[in-house]
Amino acid sequence: MLSIDIFDELDKFQTMQLLTKLNLRAPTIVVLGNENVGKSTLLERLIGFPVLPRDEHVCTKMAIRVTLRRGEAILAALSLWTRGLQGAAPAMEGTETRVALDGVCDTVKKMMDAAVAASGKKYETTKELRLTIQVPTCPSLTFIDLPGLIAVQPGRGLTEELADSVVGEEKAFATF
Repeated sequence: MLSIDIFDELDKFQTMQLLTKLNLRAPTIVVLGNENVGKSTLLERLIGFPVLPRDEHVCTKMAIRVTLRRGEAILAALSLWTRGLQGAAPAMEGTETRVALDGVCDTVKKMMDAAVAASGKKYETTKELRLTIQVPTCPSLTFIDLPGLIAVQPGRGLTEELADSVVGEEKAFATF
């Protein structure tokens, strides 16, 4: 875990205010890879606490965007969004759910499973879950957890299409 002292020093530069003024975003980290190799586990190590669903089998079935912001601790915000496909702006569906950090992992899994079931597919590629967490002990970063790339069809086409789309949308802001 990073020392909180580094964040205190960065706060002096008012980085988030400057990024907002310049119409820029905080850095984004996108993790790509084969299914069931530990992408979500790696992200949770970077995030510092468990927020992503876990399972012995395929678990991440849609894009999950985790936005960390440094500040006074508040309840995490979770919402389902239609991804901005073909130039359209992303749009929130329904309402935002507020949840304590110790309940985030279960809530993310329930919302993901419901969205995937509603899509009628094994993976949901047109929507993403957005989770915003604000605590005093984290940097201002965004992480995107994607389903693993599958070796066989039909899942292979769906997961590759989603990965290509996210990479295209995020390449100006992201590290892959």
